[in-house]
Amino acid sequence: MSRSIRVGVIHSDADFRFGLRQLITSQDDLEYVFEESNPSVALERLRDALVDVLLVEYFLAGMTGADFSASLGEQLLAQDAKQIPIILMNVAFNDQLRLRMVRSGVSDVLALDPYPETVLQAIRTNAFGGPTVVRADLLELFEKLQLSARPNPALALGLSSLAEAEARAVELFASGLEDASIAEETGEQTFRVRRRLEKVGRAFGFATRQQFFLALFENGKLHAQR
Repeated sequence: MSRSIRVGVIHSDADFRFGLRQLITSQDDLEYVFEESNPSVALERLRDALVDVLLVEYFLAGMTGADFSASLGEQLLAQDAKQIPIILMNVAFNDQLRLRMVRSGVSDVLALDPYPETVLQAIRTNAFGGPTVVRADLLELFEKLQLSARPNPALALGLSSLAEAEARAVELFASGLEDASIAEETGEQTFRVRRRLEKVGRAFGFATRQQFFLALFENGKLHAQR
């Protein structure tokens, strides 16, 4: 039997945290292992915590959930530790905010007052690789915001130095293929493709696939969709 998904909550409202705790502990496959109201304290405690997914309030004390996500991502990279998927809660969407979420490494976003079933689905999805990067949706967002190029010489050099198998996986990812389709093209198992892309993204400092996709776009590395 597989182990439970370890869930943490960072939220300023004690009643909201209580409600999430009740919801999460009611599920056989989920375990409530971490909670905190202060984001600065949370960053320190998370150095040693074992958490698979974090639910984070957008309006935290002294910083936004996006700021927290970026700070945690940098901290985990410095520790050479696995990234923790972050699901932002209580978010009122707009395009600029959505781009901010992508750039800061947020894995998923839940709008105001989500249904319990929506919260549970988001936890499970993000614990097992996160939502699919939908190329068309992200490109539409970039076009609406008239996103311009932001060349990153270090990224360009790093991409040109990848081993053949890694370069091929990135090329197919940039063309819009999902992991299973990349596996078919390369003759590898899907989990190996996933790990390969995670390894490459992590080496470049990216916490999520969306971050990686954005960086490829800004560096002119996206390929025609297959």
